[in-house]
Amino acid sequence: MARARSFVIGAVGGTIGAVAWAAIAFADNCSSELDCQQTQTYNTTTTIIATVIGVLVAVISILISQAAAAAAGAGAAAGAGAAGAAAGPPPPPMTDPPSQAGMNGALVGSTLGEDATKYVKDNNINVVFDTTDGSYWDAANNRIVINAKDNHDAAQILVHEVNHAQGQTSTTTAWNSGSKETWVNTMIDQETQGTVESIQSNQQLRDSGKTPSQTFPLENEYNAARTKGMQDYTAANPNATPAEIAKAGDDAGYARVKQGFENGEVKASTNGQSYKDYYGNDYDAKHPTPPAGGP
Repeated sequence: MARARSFVIGAVGGTIGAVAWAAIAFADNCSSELDCQQTQTYNTTTTIIATVIGVLVAVISILISQAAAAAAGAGAAAGAGAAGAAAGPPPPPMTDPPSQAGMNGALVGSTLGEDATKYVKDNNINVVFDTTDGSYWDAANNRIVINAKDNHDAAQILVHEVNHAQGQTSTTTAWNSGSKETWVNTMIDQETQGTVESIQSNQQLRDSGKTPSQTFPLENEYNAARTKGMQDYTAANPNATPAEIAKAGDDAGYARVKQGFENGEVKASTNGQSYKDYYGNDYDAKHPTPPAGGP
């Protein structure tokens, strides 16, 4: 195509040259410019020549513009192809069956999610996908078991369970305190924090342009409480800074999630008990054996 355009441009250019030379030769055959201008043949011929030259120049301009556009398009396509090759294939969609790569890909765009996947990698934690049980952190075997519907569901569960893994020191301290109440309260706080982080991770994914396929337990309740908390704080403190307003909302959201764990609104994924019963019964049955983790 480019070779054809070059040929046409050359041919048209040659034609212009020939026509221009003919015009000059014709003008030289007149005895004087005044004599030539007084003849009808001269006037008609020069008009035709000028028109032909104008048309040919316009054609040349169009062909040059098209050639430049084609070259720019080819360059852009080559650049896009190179960029696509460098980026590699996209991660599996968030709604695909859960896998390690798909789960990690689903968390790209969430700071909390990417921190969770890094923690798993840095601490050599084994992630197991198992639909026969609930999801939980298995401290004794340094693994996280996930029962999920798809990659995004696995992703939000991972964020929650990594919070349990990160809190293992406080878990052990509470277990060894000799107080059932301390143990249960510590684990309720841990469940609350892990749930809030999963909810916040989902929001970070939305902010990055993704559409999570699932919501985490108490996510809607957290968002409603957070919004109301910010509104109430703003009304009571008209001069509050954005950071103060955000903190008031976060505190209200956290309190609402904790309420759900304390009153039995949320059940343990492993056996369906309320979390107070789950951790209380666990303490009664196993203490002082070291704790295994949490759902």
